[in-house]
Amino acid sequence: MLIYLYGYILILIILIIINIVLNIITPCNKNSIVVMGMRRSGLHPICSDIINQYTNSNNYNIKLRFIGNVNYVRYKISQKNDRVILFEDKFYKPTKFDVDGNKIIIIIRDIYDNIISRVKVNKHWSKIDNHFISTYIDIMNEILGYTNFYNKKVIINYDLYIDNTTDYRGNILKNQFNFTEIDKMYSEISHNGPGKSFDNNNNRSNTVINNKIFNLISSNETLLRLVKEYFGYNLLDKLKPHLN
Repeated sequence: MLIYLYGYILILIILIIINIVLNIITPCNKNSIVVMGMRRSGLHPICSDIINQYTNSNNYNIKLRFIGNVNYVRYKISQKNDRVILFEDKFYKPTKFDVDGNKIIIIIRDIYDNIISRVKVNKHWSKIDNHFISTYIDIMNEILGYTNFYNKKVIINYDLYIDNTTDYRGNILKNQFNFTEIDKMYSEISHNGPGKSFDNNNNRSNTVINNKIFNLISSNETLLRLVKEYFGYNLLDKLKPHLN
């Protein structure tokens, strides 16, 4: 009898380990809202805003918890088998384990503002380095259609999303999430995000970019070309006034 009990416990432990491994390797193997973008691009406010719409529309309780992989944070909608998974500074490429029902959201912010914000924050996670550039290129390629890892995806422009003078945010929430009534932008910033880089008394024009960062950006023709195509400006011209 004890042998059967031990066997059952062993099988249970193995199943738990497999589930943990699958969540680490491919965290999107269940019905999920998958969000990706660069840090300092309003990722947490937008995720919080979308979750707030679910909460008010369906009376869900929202739980927030960290997962071991530092590249993503999982927001769990507790009364459904849905979750919002946020990939920060990572373009998540689908695996064979991912389900077709996942809603894919790519958030992009004006790259000039993103760079200045990250330099201002000056944390280990906000570096402007080769990883930043390669990830930004991956995101831009997917948005512009040079790659097509996701046939169905929602592109959210952060700058337009927070602009109260347009219907951009309302149209996103109604057309992509089928919310019939839209609440005001969720004002409480998730504790996972450090908040604004600049306040009313802190002029971003005073932010200094060192030569190493400028040279790294100026040497990447692919990034500059994609920025010109999507944003319509020369990134180096906007960064030059910030050189020390």
